[in-house]
Amino acid sequence: MAKKKKKKLSVFTVAMLVVALVGAVLAVVGLFTEWTYYDVQTVLGDGSTDGMTLEDWAAMNDWGDAVPEYSVAMQTFAWMAAIFAVAGFALVLVRMLVNIGLIRLLGKIAGLGSAIFGILALVFTFVAGENFVGGGIDLGDLASATWLPAVGAYLTSIGAVVAGAGALLGSKK
Repeated sequence: MAKKKKKKLSVFTVAMLVVALVGAVLAVVGLFTEWTYYDVQTVLGDGSTDGMTLEDWAAMNDWGDAVPEYSVAMQTFAWMAAIFAVAGFALVLVRMLVNIGLIRLLGKIAGLGSAIFGILALVFTFVAGENFVGGGIDLGDLASATWLPAVGAYLTSIGAVVAGAGALLGSKK
């Protein structure tokens, strides 16, 4: 009787699974933290910061014709980045158990999609913010206000790219 060779787990695949997991967690956590903020500085020195989450941006979608341009694209790409990041992690995990071509292909697609959507989410965050608030207000020495992406935008984007890399490399043959 021929002995069946036991399949050994590759250290590289396990490492890529961990990378994909860390990226997926970062991407999902970023969705629920502050996405953008508006920093106001006055001559009196009492600066304030007002943050907005993706949920706050979604609430603006009910404004009818006054919906901020590119807001929906930003939100869609952010959610797609997180979904593809989690899918990439899951497919690398499944690939470790069942190594078939379809799972590897889906893992590569999820990894590539995660990275692309993560980058697009950050790009459209900048575009949406610039179109919504015009980049900021400058009243000389009296007051100034600037708009910037907050930690959530960066976490989701970086996490999606990291998870995408882990899924792409973890899905190779």
